[in-house]
Amino acid sequence: MSSNFCFFFCFSSCVSNGSECARSRDEASPFFAIAYALVFLVSVALNGVALRAYFCRPRRHSSSVTVFLRNLAVADLFLSLCLPLRIANYASSVPVVRHVYCSCGASAFYLNMYASILGHISLCVSLSYSFCLPRYLKIVRPLETNPLQAIHSARVTSGVTWAFLVAAALTYMVILQSTGVPQYEGDSVGCEALHSDQAKKLYQAIHLISAGIFSFVLVSLVLFYCSIARRLSQAQRVRPEKRGCGKLARSKRNMLVLVCVFCVCFVPYHLVRLPYAFLKGQLGCYSWAGSFYTAKEVTVLLSAFNACLDPLIYFFFSKAFRAQLGLEECGAARHGTRRHLCVSRARTALVCVTSPVPARWRSAFVLARLKKETCLRQVASSRLGCGFRGANLKLILRPPFHQNGHFSRKRT
Repeated sequence: MSSNFCFFFCFSSCVSNGSECARSRDEASPFFAIAYALVFLVSVALNGVALRAYFCRPRRHSSSVTVFLRNLAVADLFLSLCLPLRIANYASSVPVVRHVYCSCGASAFYLNMYASILGHISLCVSLSYSFCLPRYLKIVRPLETNPLQAIHSARVTSGVTWAFLVAAALTYMVILQSTGVPQYEGDSVGCEALHSDQAKKLYQAIHLISAGIFSFVLVSLVLFYCSIARRLSQAQRVRPEKRGCGKLARSKRNMLVLVCVFCVCFVPYHLVRLPYAFLKGQLGCYSWAGSFYTAKEVTVLLSAFNACLDPLIYFFFSKAFRAQLGLEECGAARHGTRRHLCVSRARTALVCVTSPVPARWRSAFVLARLKKETCLRQVASSRLGCGFRGANLKLILRPPFHQNGHFSRKRT
């Protein structure tokens, strides 16, 4: 009786000569091979440009958002480099190709997929905190860096994430390799031939953990978007012309795009993948089983397509990425104002802010020791005598100093 059925497993389907399952898989394989080839070419080109901008060009400034974007670009590029093995798995029935893909290629593919998923939530947390930081902290502690925005914290978070994912992938690969090279029968075989009882339990546990991680990320993204939308609505009701409303509106737009991309690429996959992992042993060679297999493969293709969409998100929503490409001017000079001033000095500089900025900013002198090129945001204060003293920054109030309608700068 068992010879009348075949089972669809994690990374490829079980193939049986003369069965409907084999014909369904063979008919779909050319389509998936071509689709993955296109995704591979586009994603490698786009992520190559992104990595070149992040690592090969002079770094004008850095932040926690930039750190997360770099790690996201690395994860997308590594995922793209795993696609040739998946393409070979579709195009060939050679046992050695199947063994290499199932033992190494599949683990690396899903490792980088979940690195990208966790990269989305890290990026959104950093962006949301940057745009939605309470006004109290911005006024009382305008120059103090919060741990959530610190570059060191972003690097530690990224390192821990990579270590966790690599450990899970290596554990799975070691258990698969411990079963030895299976004795293949027939023209082709699926990855289930490599699954011992221990590997099957680990496989199901990994899928449960992955589903939990995905659910956490999805709920967090939706909550962050709702929080930004609520703050924007409150700000527009109080003062529609308020300058911060524009930032909140851009943040809301960016978060909406990220949530949409995340939902399109990863939600269908997890809705199909989890039941598929636990019900695969009960699937027979019926028409609905073939459709279930095709749906699973389509959702995996959508998740891989995320590697093509992330570079577009970098370009449209990352000022650091545009600046490194030379497409973003420092500060607000492109808006016809001088509220931001680019300073590249390794020594102490005295910067005087004058017209045409608002009158309440005209008497602000900022004394700063700059060790690298950075953009210095002038601190606004409407109360004379108010000052902030920090380790490297001091706010001094003096009469306005103006020369020919330009900012004045004195070195001390």
